[in-house]
Formats: sequence, C-alpha cells, structure tokens
Amino acid sequence: MHTSLLDRWHLRRRGDFDAFRSCERKPFTVFGTLRLFAFLAGSAFLLAICGYFSLWLVIPEDSDIGAMYDLFKYHWSHPFHQIGLVSLCYALVATPVILSPADPVRRWPKSSTLFIVVLSLIIATPGGGVLWVLHDMRAGHVPEGQAVWDHIGWGIGYAVSISWLVILVSVPYNLFGLVLGHLVTRQGYRMTLVPLPPPAILVHCPNGEPVSRQSSRTEKAAPG
Repeated sequence: MHTSLLDRWHLRRRGDFDAFRSCERKPFTVFGTLRLFAFLAGSAFLLAICGYFSLWLVIPEDSDIGAMYDLFKYHWSHPFHQIGLVSLCYALVATPVILSPADPVRRWPKSSTLFIVVLSLIIATPGGGVLWVLHDMRAGHVPEGQAVWDHIGWGIGYAVSISWLVILVSVPYNLFGLVLGHLVTRQGYRMTLVPLPPPAILVHCPNGEPVSRQSSRTEKAAPG
C-alpha cells in the first residue's frame, strides 16, 4: 500500500501507523478557519521575508529579478507590500483547499501545493499592478482626473500580461516560494487533524501478563 509523504512524516514522528490511520479531521468551526487562515498568512509572510532578505545578501543590487522591463523596481524599495499581498492571496486559496472534504492535500500533496501557489500568484497579479501604480504616484508621477483610473487600469493590464514571464525568470525566488508554500501548507493541514492519542505502553502485572496502558500521566489521572 502506498503511503503519502505526509503519512510517512507522521509515522517517523510517532511510530504508530494504526493511531495515525484512525486520526480524523477536526470539526469545522469559524474560529478554527480564521485561526488556520491567520497561521497560513502569517507564516508565509514571515518566512518569505526571512528568505527574501537572506537571498538579497547574495544577489547583486542591480539584478533584474522580479522586475517588469523598462519600469522602476518598486518591489525592491517596498518588498513588504508585495510579499504581504502574495501571502494574503496564498492564505485565501490554501485555506479552502486544506479544509476541502476531498482532502487533496493528503491525497495529492505536490499537486495541491503547485495548484495553491499558481492560483495565489494569479489572484495577486492584478493587486501587484495596482501596488506598482500607487508607488509610482507616491514617487511623484501623479496624473490628474480620469487619467488616474486609466493609469491604474494600465498597471493591472500590464501586470497580467507580463507577470508570468517575470515569475518564471525570477530564480531562485520562485523555487524558494514553491518550497515555502509546500511546507506551510503541510503544517497548516496538520492543524486540521485531531491530535493523536498517546502511544500505548506495555507494562507487566505481578502475574507476569503484559497489559497495555496509554501513559503514566493517564494512569495518575485515573481514580483509585
């Protein structure tokens, strides 16, 4: 029987295959959903920031990574805005996928990660174009009247048309984001599982027959 990567991780950690197989999903609650969303968005944002600045130390400042050609590199000046936008879009996509009754994260972990990351970037693309226009206007390029909305529309259209190429050539940031998305998604999925019971411990009674008990903590809590 084939065991998924997520299952193998639990098996190595707990060493109890039966206990993992009997583990169920937690019941759906609004608080649990918001907690999962906050974890996914916050973890993705913090880890992406750490990875961004770690890579920034070894990548030259004049690099064209993540740049729209012939445009100012506002993402270098305001990385928190762009990373925050992508992190929010990632959480919006990953939360319903993780909570899906079809359980795609367990059944197809790699495909689920790829789907979540790609769809997150597609959703974040128009917002990235709007952010670029806002930074451009803050830098002093402020049109007047209807030209403001035309400028925003141009930013969205240009981002949608060229962002896929920018992402493809932005090595190693794209690879780092894919690995990060897989790790955060897997950890978020674990949050939806009912905690495993303590592993059974075999003890010997005075008559020499082995008896299974959950743990010494359970034994102390029992009356008598």
